[in-house]
Amino acid sequence: KMKEGKARRGAWLILTLMVVAMVLEKSWVEGASSPTHSNGKAEGEAAKHPIMLIPGFASSRLVSWKFKKCDSGLNIHTGDRVWLDVAHVVNDFIRDNCWLDCMKLNAVDQSDPENGCKLRAVSSIEAISELDPGQITGPLSSIFRDIIDALAENFGYDPSNLAAAPYDWRLPPEVL
Repeated sequence: KMKEGKARRGAWLILTLMVVAMVLEKSWVEGASSPTHSNGKAEGEAAKHPIMLIPGFASSRLVSWKFKKCDSGLNIHTGDRVWLDVAHVVNDFIRDNCWLDCMKLNAVDQSDPENGCKLRAVSSIEAISELDPGQITGPLSSIFRDIIDALAENFGYDPSNLAAAPYDWRLPPEVL
């Protein structure tokens, strides 16, 4: 089952990249012979093909939906970014594995742990743009940022025709 799940995720990633490549190639060819605007779109042309970006393993941002008290006092609050937040990971050494305990799922039924943590994937394109936005960590944790920027700036894509399908990558496919 594990190999089948990995193969399925790999197939979705390849399919997504192929769709993006086809749209980019089509847009370049169509825009080459027509006058273009600063966003690369030909006069009167709108982005025609909707795109769904599907992240790979560990590529969706997870946030806390429940307060978690930690022994060190560095608590995890509702709305805190947990995956991936470098500050949470680094501070985990003084938190007595508080961050790690939140990342774990029940081994039997993949439900939320009984320790007070509840994590969910962020449900927007922002969830797959960068895992840990910031001056230093943002460029290092960029997932789809460059693709999103290129589609928006060069081809006129916006939230009406560019979407993401973030998911809790800790769950097996049959539970999603």
